[in-house]
This record gives sequence, C-alpha cells and structure tokens, in this order.
Amino acid sequence: MKSTGKEKRQLKPLGVFALVMAIIYTIPIIAMFFIRSQMSITLGLAAIPITLISYATAKTNFWKPPATNVKVSYLGHRCFRLACDDQVVFIDPYPAGSVPGLKPVKGKANLVLCSDGDESGAAQIKIKEAKRPLPFTVTEFEAADGGNKMFMLDNGDHRIVHLGALDCDLTEEQIAAFRGADILMVPVGGEYTIDEDEAADITLAISPEYVIPMSFQTAKYGLKEIGRGTNFASSVKEGWLARTAS
Repeated sequence: MKSTGKEKRQLKPLGVFALVMAIIYTIPIIAMFFIRSQMSITLGLAAIPITLISYATAKTNFWKPPATNVKVSYLGHRCFRLACDDQVVFIDPYPAGSVPGLKPVKGKANLVLCSDGDESGAAQIKIKEAKRPLPFTVTEFEAADGGNKMFMLDNGDHRIVHLGALDCDLTEEQIAAFRGADILMVPVGGEYTIDEDEAADITLAISPEYVIPMSFQTAKYGLKEIGRGTNFASSVKEGWLARTAS
C-alpha cells in the first residue's frame, strides 16, 4: 500500500510561494518605520493587506499532511480486515465452519460489508460505535448478473476495490470506476467465481497499483472444488509485458 507507516509531511508549493511573498512584502512595512518618507509610508501601508493575506495563505497551505495509513489484512477466502484511523472494516467474513482449514473470523468492527447476500458471517463480528465518521467513503456496485455486490472504499488517499464473488464480466462503466485503484481484491478460484484467466484480464483492464488474489484453495485451507490460482500472477505479468511491448 502507499502508506504503511509514519510518513513525513511535505511542503506545498502554494504555501511556500505565499510565505516568500509575505517576507518580500514585509520589507516595505518595516522600512516605513525607519525611512519615514512619504513614498516609504505609502508603499508600507499598501503592503500590509498583501502581507496579511500571504501569511494567512502560507499558514493554511504550507504543509501537505501525510497520507492516511491503511492496514490491510487478508484473513482467507474472500475476507479482509481494513484498519484506518483506529476504525475497522470487515469485508466478506465467512460463516464459521464454511471454509475447510480456516478458523472462524472474529473481531470488532465499525462496518461489515457482505458481497453475496449471505450475512451469516457478519454475526461473528461485534459492531462497535465509531467516535467519529468512518474514514472511508463506500460505493457499492452490483454485478451484471445481479448475484454479487462489489465495493470501492476511498479515504481520499487510497482507493480499495473488492470484487466479492464476481462470476461475470465487469461493465465498461465499472472498469472505468475501478481503473487505477490502489488495491484490487479479485477472486481467482473459479467454480463459484471467475477463474484465474478471467481475473487476470480484469486486473489488466483495471490496472491497479497492487492486486490481491482471493477465493482460492491451498494445501491447508479452502473449498476443495475451487482452483488454486497458481497461474494468476504469471498471466498478469505476461499481460503487462505484452502491453508494454505493443
């Protein structure tokens, strides 16, 4: 993710320019107290409002605040935990015992999102009252076949897209909305969702900064009827290389 720890504040060009202008216009103000000529007094008085405006602009625009930290944890199957500003969002917590090899999802959250309409897993999460507004703006999208919801979470610094149990193509409008996301969470196992080849095509169309495959089987956990998605990464890499070469 772009922001994984403490980041230094950055100078904003507008603030720096305003501070320089304020310093420059402070000179005639100071000069009018020493030179005391009509011209110096006129210039000094004229410089006062410009100086005040410049200092005020510099004060509010000098520092660019660091990007807000977001911690992303993959809990298995399609479940993720997002933590930002001491607030937590769970996406697609699976019901206890539904995914072989995975422990039940437990925890506290300010919001739980479920993509396939089965909210039984959400009952395992204790909802806690937020002391301030949730740092994410959540936009919900419905898959073309109507059987799945997708979510885009945006905190102003990062856009995170979770495609849920997607089992069909995305529309052009959805691809445009998701394009350039910071993190894309995409199913790759097939059977109940798109498979790894379809997931690779969608990933290339969206062009995220990072992609996290989900809903796959491993030797230790996962639904036995879904694939392992072992060729997903290489398919995405080959697609990127082909795009770059063309």
